[in-house]
Amino acid sequence: LHRVDRRQRQMCIRDRLSLMTWNLRHFPLTPETEDAVVATLTDFSPDFVGIQEVQDDAALMRIAARLPEFEAYIAQPGPFSGVAALVRTSALEVTDAQDLFEDDWFAFPRPMLTLDVAITGSPTPVHMQLGVVHLKAQSDARSMDRRRAASRELRAWFDAHEAGEHVVVLGDFNDEVNDAPSDNVFAALLDSGANVTFLTQAAETAGAATYIPWSRMLDHVVVTDGLQAHHVDTDVLGLDHDADYERDVSDHRPVLSVFEFPVRYPCLLYTSPSPRDRQKS
Repeated sequence: LHRVDRRQRQMCIRDRLSLMTWNLRHFPLTPETEDAVVATLTDFSPDFVGIQEVQDDAALMRIAARLPEFEAYIAQPGPFSGVAALVRTSALEVTDAQDLFEDDWFAFPRPMLTLDVAITGSPTPVHMQLGVVHLKAQSDARSMDRRRAASRELRAWFDAHEAGEHVVVLGDFNDEVNDAPSDNVFAALLDSGANVTFLTQAAETAGAATYIPWSRMLDHVVVTDGLQAHHVDTDVLGLDHDADYERDVSDHRPVLSVFEFPVRYPCLLYTSPSPRDRQKS
């Protein structure tokens, strides 16, 4: 009996682009972390993942090797654990990658990783700039001042872009958007003239939380107004329904934002066997 496999691996088009931010505490936290990350990325199939707290670059490269559709980009860590990104190459073509704010240790204890990408599925070129941040932690006055300084720097960086550009900054901002004005470190980004939006604000208002121990919304996605028009949904992923999640993976839940853009992805197409193949069967 001779069976003929008529499957063909080709590129298909889907109409959604998904971006994830995930603080992977002290990555990899345990020997089980890598398997859990691979399983999650396989299940949710994001096109871009901004990662914080990378302590072992080789472990992240192993993730990319196990998920060959992704490429890994790792920022210079500075004195603390660094930020990184995984990019699905079928969906996004990276045209440039840079570390920003390397000399501004006060506002950015870790440089911001930025990637210029082109979305692959559109008949006309669509470009996007993606930034991954991990701002200063802790609730003391000096730490809050450092996050305020980062917000001012990000506001200036956003403002330097042309109107209508698609720009995203996502990551662990280490504070909440809905704090009272006297305590809110994001005033520069929340100002009505800023032309950016926290896509995570609605989830925070509804009671969602990304930092599990304190039940606080510390991880955010910020986009320019031009990109907001393409926004479909933003969700906090409750991966901690698994009792081992905090022990083995992270004390943060990831955030997934979905946008209406066509992207390419590998798929299997099935074709009918030829008459000759049927005879062989």
